[in-house]
Amino acid sequence: MSEEIKEFDGIDGFGCKVKFKSTDVPLRVEPLRWEHREKFPGTGMFVRAVVPPDNRWESVDIEVLDLTSLMDWLRSRGGDNKWAENTVALMLGHKLEEGPVQATKENPDG
Repeated sequence: MSEEIKEFDGIDGFGCKVKFKSTDVPLRVEPLRWEHREKFPGTGMFVRAVVPPDNRWESVDIEVLDLTSLMDWLRSRGGDNKWAENTVALMLGHKLEEGPVQATKENPDG
C-alpha cells in the first residue's frame, strides 16, 4: 500500500469510539468471488466496497474482497499482525503468494 494513510475518528459496530486508518483507495471485490458469491457461506461481516462490472458501491461480505482489500480492511483499525492476517485470508480461501507466515516463540507475528 503506497498511498498515504489517514487517521480519523469514528464509531464501530458496537457504538464505541475508535480511530480508523484509511487510504483513499476503496475496498474492492475479487471479480470471480463476486460472480459466484452465492456459493460462499458468508461470514456475516459486511463492508462497503466497489463491485464489478460497473464499479458501483455495495455492501459486501468480507469473504468476497480481493486479498489486498481484505488485508487493508484487517489493518484499518491499527492492527498489523501478519500471522492473524494470513490465518483469516487462508480461512476465507485466499492463496497467499508468499506462503503462510510461520509464527515462532521468538517472532510471534511471523
